[in-house]
Amino acid sequence: MSHKKLDSYKFDSIKPYVIYLESTVPYDPGIFYTFEAEQELLEVIKSELLTFGGTDEDGMDQCQAELEAALPASIADFDESVLDRINALIPLWNVGFVGTFQDLLSSNNEAPKWFRKEFRGYAGIEGEDSPLSPNEIDDFKTFMLPELER
Repeated sequence: MSHKKLDSYKFDSIKPYVIYLESTVPYDPGIFYTFEAEQELLEVIKSELLTFGGTDEDGMDQCQAELEAALPASIADFDESVLDRINALIPLWNVGFVGTFQDLLSSNNEAPKWFRKEFRGYAGIEGEDSPLSPNEIDDFKTFMLPELER
C-alpha cells in the first residue's frame, strides 16, 4: 500500500518518474507528482488514484478491476488509449502524462512538447516546444512545482 502519497505529497524536489494530474475544475491548475522509482509511481496509480480522483465508492471494486486491466507493466507503455481508460474512472482529475522527467525534457510526444511550450510561455523564453537546453532545466523544475511551492 502506498499510504496516501498523493494526499500527503511533499513538493520538495523533482524526481525521475512523473505523473501529471489535471483538475477537471475549470481554471484549476494541474499538478506534477514525481517519484524515485517507476514501481512506486505505478503502485500509487493502482492503489490511490481512484480514491484521490473521486471515484464513487459504490462502484469502486469494478473501477479497480478496470484500472488494473488498463495499467501497463511499464510507464513506457502508457499512451492516449491507456490514459483515456484511466480518466474514464476518475471524475475529479485527468491523467495528462505518465513518464519520466527525461521525457519531459526532450521527447517529441504531444504532452511533453505541450509542457515545454507552456513553460517557455510562462518564462518568456524563445524555443516553443523544442527540447530543453541544459541551462533551462532548473527553471523547468521550478515550473513543475505548484505555484505555492515556487
